[in-house]
Amino acid sequence: MLVEIVRWICLLFLLSLFARMILSYVSVMPGSPLESFNKVVIVITDPVLAPVRRILPPARIGGGAVDLSPLIVSVAVFIILGLL
Repeated sequence: MLVEIVRWICLLFLLSLFARMILSYVSVMPGSPLESFNKVVIVITDPVLAPVRRILPPARIGGGAVDLSPLIVSVAVFIILGLL
């Protein structure tokens, strides 16, 4: 029972993380329903992503920077799911 609850929490977190990655490429208009959804996704994912960002700064590629923290966190969640 507890394993199933943890599995569902991990899956919902992965969906939130994926939504955050997609929304980072989309222009969200202030006041739109998508802005509210974006804020909820940020509140869910930031407590996990922020410590990883402090340890691993964005990677410089060409003229920009790429945030690798969502990739690292998603791999960690998949490892946790594999152990359950």
